[in-house]
Amino acid sequence: MPPLVVCCTLPDILTIIGQEESRSEVEHLFQDPNHPLSIAENEHHKWIDSVETFSPKEKKILKFARINLLTAKMYPFTDTHRLAVNNHYFMWTFIIDIVVDRESNEINDQVAKVYNQLLNSGGNCDTLSADEMNLPHVKTMADLAKRTLPHLGPYYRDIYIDSLEKYMNGRIRESRMGRRVVGLQDSFLEAPSTASLHDPRIPPLNARDYVKNRRETIGTRAGLDILRWVHNIQLTPEELKDERFEKMVLCAGEFTSLMNDLYSFKKEFLVAAFKPIDNLIWIALHDPTTSTKSSQNTTSSLNDQLQAGFNYLAEVYTESYQVFQEQVSSLIASPPACVNGRPGFADDVRKYAEKTLECTAATATWSTDQSQIRYSVYATPESRKRRILEFSVPE
Repeated sequence: MPPLVVCCTLPDILTIIGQEESRSEVEHLFQDPNHPLSIAENEHHKWIDSVETFSPKEKKILKFARINLLTAKMYPFTDTHRLAVNNHYFMWTFIIDIVVDRESNEINDQVAKVYNQLLNSGGNCDTLSADEMNLPHVKTMADLAKRTLPHLGPYYRDIYIDSLEKYMNGRIRESRMGRRVVGLQDSFLEAPSTASLHDPRIPPLNARDYVKNRRETIGTRAGLDILRWVHNIQLTPEELKDERFEKMVLCAGEFTSLMNDLYSFKKEFLVAAFKPIDNLIWIALHDPTTSTKSSQNTTSSLNDQLQAGFNYLAEVYTESYQVFQEQVSSLIASPPACVNGRPGFADDVRKYAEKTLECTAATATWSTDQSQIRYSVYATPESRKRRILEFSVPE
């Protein structure tokens, strides 16, 4: 039988977050070898090649992922120094992902302790034992800490360290929970079971719980600390403790995690071959409490079901954006008591929100860039322009 062809329209993330014009194309800037973006890219590749603990395959993957292109889209007009710091931040989170996904719970606990020591000591390994030095990527993480932390200064550094510690702990917690997606019996079209695929003692996640749990496992919190440093946004640590700023951070985490699920879905779905995957679109289609419930019947086509899943993700994204903007408006109208009339607070809030959305838009355009083969979302430039996702599924 011929393969089944999926053809769906993906949500327009840029329009949802009011960034329709933020389709930054920076590729041409890399053609100038003296441009800061080119210099940062060359230095980034040299650093990757220098890391002895990366396998040849990992080095190739890192270069093809073009993290430097994402950094360039986020901060196209900044200097080489700040571009390099952001690239190092991405490498820190990448290594955490590698370690957590590969190692045992016991090793991950040890690694978390040592990595946090490196952060708080600025990369000093003198107090580490021989066994601790032999844990995965310790020397590399020490190097990254030395390359990053001194430049941030105490104003941004302490918050950044705390954010990276939260990310590490969140990824370990996620790993320990195992796969908690709602399971199926035999095929995509069948009704979901109620048992967890991983451990019967752990209940399956519904769509809303999945979204909440992903907030701290995507690395956005530390990225926002870098963002404030790059743009010299002078919000104080005390001001940032206000729960409305915390809600902004959580919404930004949802922006990134939902985008990741959207653009990685095709790749994950094809690899899984109709088996359950940890992705909001899949989970929503098998969660009877979501708006996709009406699509879950044996007469619905695969196209209809997937489109319902994509539409549901757009609904959640829109809600998150609305909550984000509500926090911004509230902070400006009613600042935290600790602000105490500080001049520039409202401008800092507006700039923080504006730059957060710009970086979100940059992540969206990077994820679907034709030169970015991590997801290979769209088959052609025309399908990218129209946001048409097409792929063949073997029967």
